[in-house]
Amino acid sequence: MLKSSVIRILRTFSKDEISEFNDFLKSPYHNKKSAVVKLFNEVKKYHPEFTNGNLDKELIWKKLYPGKEFGYGVFKNLISDFTKLAESFITNQSYKENELKEATELVKSLSSRRLISIVENKKKNIIKKFYHEDLKSLKVPVEEYFYQISELYNIFLWKNEKVTLKEDSERACKVYETGNFITSFINMFRVHYHIKSLELFKNLRNGSKPDIKSHESLNASTTLDSIPEKSFLILLNSVRDVSESYYLTFNTYYLGYKGISNLDDFNHYNRLKEFVFKNYRHLPYIVIVDSLIYLEIQLVFCNDKKITLLKKEDELLQIYDFRFKKNFIIEGTYMIDDLFVSFLTVFFSHFKLETLEQFTSKYKDYLMDESKENLLLFSKALGLFLKSDYRNSLKILSQIKLDTFIGKNLSKKVVLLVQYELNEYESFLYSSDAFKHFFLYTKTNEKQMTTDAKIFCEAIGKLFKYKDDPDILELEMMEQEIKNSKFAFKKWFLKKIDEIKFKNKSHPSYVG
Repeated sequence: MLKSSVIRILRTFSKDEISEFNDFLKSPYHNKKSAVVKLFNEVKKYHPEFTNGNLDKELIWKKLYPGKEFGYGVFKNLISDFTKLAESFITNQSYKENELKEATELVKSLSSRRLISIVENKKKNIIKKFYHEDLKSLKVPVEEYFYQISELYNIFLWKNEKVTLKEDSERACKVYETGNFITSFINMFRVHYHIKSLELFKNLRNGSKPDIKSHESLNASTTLDSIPEKSFLILLNSVRDVSESYYLTFNTYYLGYKGISNLDDFNHYNRLKEFVFKNYRHLPYIVIVDSLIYLEIQLVFCNDKKITLLKKEDELLQIYDFRFKKNFIIEGTYMIDDLFVSFLTVFFSHFKLETLEQFTSKYKDYLMDESKENLLLFSKALGLFLKSDYRNSLKILSQIKLDTFIGKNLSKKVVLLVQYELNEYESFLYSSDAFKHFFLYTKTNEKQMTTDAKIFCEAIGKLFKYKDDPDILELEMMEQEIKNSKFAFKKWFLKKIDEIKFKNKSHPSYVG
């Protein structure tokens, strides 16, 4: 039972939610099976960890049905009922937390039953509570807010026969029109982003250059690409006339669209970054997170030859540092493994030990239970590496088992770095061979990643060679190659090259 999905759901419950779930199960409206209540009474004793050995299914059975032989089928059905009720509870909780949606559905239901006088009584309080000129306080996506608020005004305006005030009518039309307009465009911007980014990643994995033209036939891209920039500026100004807050949100997505559509011009990246960093205090949380993801995609795929790869890496650190310090990382109750690993990797790659440790301390409790221990060990191993405690770093890396492909890939690369620092060439040869075969074992079709792994191993092999038998000219050629190629842990490689060059200033090949 410890590995069941219902236990994983219960681990996310606060103390108050455990109490509310208890009431939920005892309500005949939601649950008519007393066995589920008895099961929960046993299980809830082990909140919040739910890791106690007493949660073994046969031990729980003995508590529920003392003296009876374990019935696999009966217990399986009981767990199934328990899981469905837990899922129903968290769905209800989510619905309750979205007060605007709840209000919209209530008004719809009252209106459909022709209870117009009750709708009229509720209208003033609903408008006062939910209509915001400033979007900063939103807890739902902007397009959902506009959709729900438009639905409310639609009901108030067209389905209420008592609407007579001119001011109510004008305000309703204004909100309804602007809301639907912004919702439509934000949805198109998002669709366009997903189309482009999926294609870019697909081409990257296949080892080919990005082809951002092949999806022009899709409606969102076709519509957006057909609108002249001058027309967009007119649209932006018209939105600004209604609300400065609406304009800030709309312009954020527009700048993101321009950036991902013009990857050969880094100025678009700079415009979005400057706009978001300047206005983030006035933007909804979800809009900020979206914009930072757009910036990261633009960095990865920017083709502007005037921008060096080292500059891109420094920009990426700025984005991750901004997200961390301003708390624009997660909005739910947990953090996915790859997101955690990505932040660790960026901070590690730039030798930001203090930031890495602060990040880990702040977000460790948001990690999922099944992977938390190994992710924290990975963070500790990276920290030890940055403290030059390579032996203990390697010891931890050899013990951890990260679940995701990205995590495994990065941890194997760090092992190779450690072995270089420890000058363990034979171990490096064994690990590099295993790393190159890792992609075959995982049956990945990502040709570019397989090629990158081979180049990565060869580069460390060259460092071993030049450390013992330096050739400064070849080292400088390697240095330029690393600077001008997409390389994991680029700054570490450049640092090692500098160390070899400095150590061998007196070598005949050194030219100064």
